[in-house]
Amino acid sequence: MSNAWDSQVDAMADTIEGMVRSGKGEVSEFRSTANDTISKVGASLPENVRNALHERLNARLDKLEAEVNAKIFESFLKKL
Repeated sequence: MSNAWDSQVDAMADTIEGMVRSGKGEVSEFRSTANDTISKVGASLPENVRNALHERLNARLDKLEAEVNAKIFESFLKKL
């Protein structure tokens, strides 16, 4: 996979992370749109490359979502 595509996916994940951390939405709200964007923009790429880009994005979003959920859970426990 090319570094240019990796960089684009990382930039998309960074943007989503910034929006989530600033309270402008949840990971689940952005995940579908981001994956659709990869599919459309990368339509001319071989399927295995597109799949790798989806995996790269979703791994980043999974990590962010887990972090957010852990913080929510910690906050909940503190209120008990």
